[in-house]
Amino acid sequence: MKYNTRKILENFRIPGKFISTEVNKTGLINDTYIAVHEKNNKQTRFILQRINTLVFTKPVEVMANIDLILDHQAKKVMLDPDHLDPKRGVLKLVYANDERSFYQDTEKNYWRVYSFIDNTIGFDTVESEAQAFEAAKMFGRFGNYLSDLDVKQIHVTIPDFHNIVKRYETLELSIEKDEVNRVGECGEEIDFALDRKYLCNIITNLLNEGKIPVRVTHNDTKINNVLMDRETLKGLCVIDLDTVMPGTVLSDFGDMVRTFTNSVNEDVPDVSKVKMRLNIFRAMAEGYLSEANDFLTPVEKFNLVYGGKLIT
Repeated sequence: MKYNTRKILENFRIPGKFISTEVNKTGLINDTYIAVHEKNNKQTRFILQRINTLVFTKPVEVMANIDLILDHQAKKVMLDPDHLDPKRGVLKLVYANDERSFYQDTEKNYWRVYSFIDNTIGFDTVESEAQAFEAAKMFGRFGNYLSDLDVKQIHVTIPDFHNIVKRYETLELSIEKDEVNRVGECGEEIDFALDRKYLCNIITNLLNEGKIPVRVTHNDTKINNVLMDRETLKGLCVIDLDTVMPGTVLSDFGDMVRTFTNSVNEDVPDVSKVKMRLNIFRAMAEGYLSEANDFLTPVEKFNLVYGGKLIT
């Protein structure tokens, strides 16, 4: 569907005159555009996004979460002597004319604008130990910055997003119903999953027993959600914050294990190509703990590896 992006951008406090927009095809869920404005003969880029409300059914709460955590991070990054470039260390929202963090058009679409972070690069797969270290380090720093943010202020926008117990309940119900007659073709895969059901209560029990805390977590810790400096390839900024919710670091670490250590993209149909790269795991763990070690509890550290088993 085509949108009048120029008209939409007029509803945001963007300095200068509109020059152009072009579709950014790297995102899978939201509609993303790169917008260019000009002021005093200088062109500046911005990111315009239409939030996919079929996936994120609570866009106002999503944006409230993002607004809060970006403000919290911005204060932390400016005091961080170890950050490569604090000015590029956190996403920056451009507010709408009505001072909200988003704009809702007449068709009930929700839009937001970020400042574009220049001279950065992203990767879809982990190609080296250095990349694994840097990306994991950024997710560790992300968690560190938010470790003192009151998690009660953060909305749950996708209930049970990483609740493995619920996932197993859904799986078993689907097996029982067998609505499309596939169970007979998937016996080996079903047995593999059910044989590991004993693992699914580990995180839930730790949370319910108060042995690990509920924290503000990213919940989508893939390498393509980290921007790196184009010249040094050092980590700069964690992006894609729609899934930030109350959760556990075990899930964040586990999602890194699932996506970082895989030798191919996660959607490759030929599973014979899927390999677990232990050297990448080591680099990832070292990078993450280089930033997260001080705020994690001993029980969280001890159980990080279970996050990998569960999410994978």
